Amino acid sequence: MAETRKIRIEDDQANVYHPHTTSDVVFNSDGTTIKDYVDSKSNNSEVAVGELRTELDAVKSSVSDGKKMLAASIADKESVAADADGDGVSTFQELSEAVQAIEVGDYSIGDNIRTQNVKYLTSQWEIPLQSDDVSMVDTDDQSNVFAIVGKSIKKFDKSGKEIWTVNANVSFGGKIYVDQNNIVYAVGHQTVYKFDNDGNLVWEYTWPRAIYVWALAVDIYGNVYAGDQDGYCQKLSSDGTLVWAYFNYASNERSRSIDCIDVDNEGYVYIGTRNDTLIKLTPAGRRDKYLYSEARVTEVVLSLDQKHFYVIANLGEIIKINQSGEVLWSVNAASVYPRIDIDQEGFIFIASPGKSVEKIDSDGGLIWSRKGYSNSNTSNFVAVDKDHFVYTDVQGGSGRQIEKFFDGVMITG
Repeated sequence: MAETRKIRIEDDQANVYHPHTTSDVVFNSDGTTIKDYVDSKSNNSEVAVGELRTELDAVKSSVSDGKKMLAASIADKESVAADADGDGVSTFQELSEAVQAIEVGDYSIGDNIRTQNVKYLTSQWEIPLQSDDVSMVDTDDQSNVFAIVGKSIKKFDKSGKEIWTVNANVSFGGKIYVDQNNIVYAVGHQTVYKFDNDGNLVWEYTWPRAIYVWALAVDIYGNVYAGDQDGYCQKLSSDGTLVWAYFNYASNERSRSIDCIDVDNEGYVYIGTRNDTLIKLTPAGRRDKYLYSEARVTEVVLSLDQKHFYVIANLGEIIKINQSGEVLWSVNAASVYPRIDIDQEGFIFIASPGKSVEKIDSDGGLIWSRKGYSNSNTSNFVAVDKDHFVYTDVQGGSGRQIEKFFDGVMITG
């Protein structure tokens, strides 16, 4: 037979209560009963009612505070939880109804999207540039856009509004780069330029000979690497001082040209040349080895893990190469001189004068292909920002224009 225990309860006024049996009424948030509480006390099972009241008040306060926090969050979504008794605290039922009433566009939480209301937008915006000479764009970590337009560099905010323009006496050429600190670099004619994010010139370095500079890369330390059409690759320190120069010898002077550069986090430099080579240089500027020797290399981009390269060769073939120089796969672009960029997930975007923009995965598989605004099919560059927006150039009514779109299409309800 179960033992019946009598307890003596004394409140803070010294009133004594003698219930016949213990009760299993839950009074604590962890499921503790009065009996549990009594058993945990002294051997004579005397419990102060004041102590019980303190425990109960703590539970009530915690629940009340939690309800108020939830109600405030709901109010931020422009939905209001009822308070039937006017005590400033809604019931759980009232809070539940308020959550269900939160609207998301034309929908509430849990609704199915009506397919007839789904719209596919070709782009976010287009920036008319009043020029046919648009050669490259890049973005910073705020999704601002930097574009080379003839003899100027222009900065636009993420909505497409122009912020500033920097003009030069000569064309900036085909390369602009924004580093991890939002510093802007450009090359053109025989000069390398470094600007801060507000367009102020930090320094410029002029080649000692009148030659065109068109390859550019920047490492994680702010060192700059530039290549020219006469076969020289030069490394400049972050303050614009010459560190070393490498000469790509070829019997045919036109074959010496360095068309592209990339650099890894250890300082190894990769240059693509017109004499059918991809060359790896040591951090000291000496040739380490030839990685590829089958065709002219016009673009080289390191993969995110820096174990592979995406190379444009044969004027229109995209090739993936490992550090041993082994070709892993190749796909054909729509036309010659395509440009590529890689997003933060490792997907490759290809801009081609013959097909606008394509997205492929790291195995070379096509994900999507699209034409630009007004069904244009000419894109000279592509860039992808941290939010997966894609930028390219297309032909507009009064010249080229920059188009911004969301990873193929943008969907709105």
